[in-house]
Amino acid sequence: MKLSNILFAIFCAGTLAVQVLVNLGFKKGYEEHLLFVKNQVFPINDFPLENIKVVIAKGVRFTLYLTKNQQGFKQDVRPEGITFKAQGDTLFISSKDGKHHERNYFETYFHRVPNLILLNANANIIANSEEELNTRIEKNSQLLVEQSSFRKINAEVKDKSTLSFKADATVDLLEVKLTDSAVLRDNNAKITQIVPTYISNKASLSFSGKALRALHSLPSNAF
Repeated sequence: MKLSNILFAIFCAGTLAVQVLVNLGFKKGYEEHLLFVKNQVFPINDFPLENIKVVIAKGVRFTLYLTKNQQGFKQDVRPEGITFKAQGDTLFISSKDGKHHERNYFETYFHRVPNLILLNANANIIANSEEELNTRIEKNSQLLVEQSSFRKINAEVKDKSTLSFKADATVDLLEVKLTDSAVLRDNNAKITQIVPTYISNKASLSFSGKALRALHSLPSNAF
């Protein structure tokens, strides 16, 4: 028998064996194992996140949660090339190609809200606390604040980046600087006071009636 025929016969036998195992119920167990692994929270390079004060994210898509009981990250079991690197009090998170897309999604869990810097990244933050958030959003990044309560947010939005709020977000004071073609959207969020420190003539504001009532006087350079 030719070697090619032998290899083909082995391939067919292996395929048949997989089908038999799946039909015998191994598929369900395998899927349950994948779900179990996916739902685990892993430490980030064994580095205690309570020491992290700044997160710099580049080319990734993630959700940052504020929790009391968990610290670390949760990601699909497929290896997609996301790296976590801690230097001093700063955590660097990046993808191999430097671009965010669906397969680069993960979740992070912190006890306290870190300063957040986004570079070509897409992030959601869910932090039901009365803490202060300092953030810089640039290089076409997006930050969505949802299910959150902040005492104060200091935000600088640059390039074509976007800062937006869902209706379930609450902020006592929002101080924001919009440069280049940055975008600010509130989506009917509960923001008590909005103080724009700078607005470029290319920036875009999309406000509900609530936000307009909360808006402090615009800076002299606006529009």
